[in-house]
Order: sequence, then structure tokens, then C-alpha cells
Amino acid sequence: MKKLVLLFVLALAIIAGCKKYDFDKTVKGEALGDFKITAPGTNIDLVLNAATPGSEINITWTAATPGVNTAPAYTWVAALKTGNIDNPLINIPSNNAGKDTKLTLTHAQIDEALAAKGIAEGAVADLVWSVVADNGSIKVRSTDVFSIKITRFDGGVTPFDIYGPLSSTNNVELDPASNSE
Repeated sequence: MKKLVLLFVLALAIIAGCKKYDFDKTVKGEALGDFKITAPGTNIDLVLNAATPGSEINITWTAATPGVNTAPAYTWVAALKTGNIDNPLINIPSNNAGKDTKLTLTHAQIDEALAAKGIAEGAVADLVWSVVADNGSIKVRSTDVFSIKITRFDGGVTPFDIYGPLSSTNNVELDPASNSE
């Protein structure tokens, strides 16, 4: 009888152990890996030059590793040094509508962004900056937070040198009505 009971319990355990569980295999969200800023460095003094407004500044970083299938969009963020980088003053998407790991800004674009936020002409903006990756489900800010001092365009003329004509003690008069060749 003991053998019969033992076989019955063993058969019951095998039947109960064969139950299939239906696991939910749907993706519940994305993840993003860390990334690092590669250029420029920290503690940079940038003086914007109104004479060369097309001069470019390149900001680069490594790619954030996407989770399941959504590539992140990147945004350069900057805040006043006295402010909070998580509540930025300036947000600018990276090149290629935020898809690239590079942002190229001209002196004119930087000056316009600072002017739009109320930074006076010729003033020095003491900022902290970083890059944020966003894939729609999660936002990750780079662990690198760098500082930069940017001097805006001044309202006047930029300094220049005159190289010619040479100084002379003789006055030269030109007759605009002259027809000599």
C-alpha cells in the first residue's frame, strides 16, 4: 500500500509540474546606456567674434547604447553656473535633427541663443553644459558636466588694424572730374 501511495503522489507531482506558464513577452520599455563627452574640454573661455560670425565650434560625444530598438536623439543643454543643469537655459538639438553625436554651432548661432535668453551684449555668460540623450521612453544626461565662459558679441565695431596706405606728410588730392588716363 505504501508503494501505491508513493506512486500516486509521484504521479500527481509530475502532472502538477508539467503545467505551462504563459509569460508576457511584450517589451515594456527602452533603456539607454551611459555616454561621454569627448570635445571640447571643460573650463573653456570662448570669446565670440562679430568679425567672424561663421566660425564654428564642434561639440562631440560617444553614442548612448540604445535598449531594444529605439535610437536616441541628442540635445546640448546649458544652464547658468548658478542654475541647475537639469533645468537648462538653452536646449539645442545635435546635427541631423538630433540624430548625430556631434553639434556644430557658429559664433552667430551661439550669440543669438544667448541673446534670446536675455544675456546682454558684450557680457560674459558663465555656464555649465552637458548633453542629454532621449529615446522617447527615458532621458539620460551624460555624467560629464563641463563649464564654459562665453563672451557675447559687443554692440560696436570689432578691433581692426589698418595696414595701408603708408603714412605721409604730403597731402594727396584727387580730382574726381579728371579725365586723364
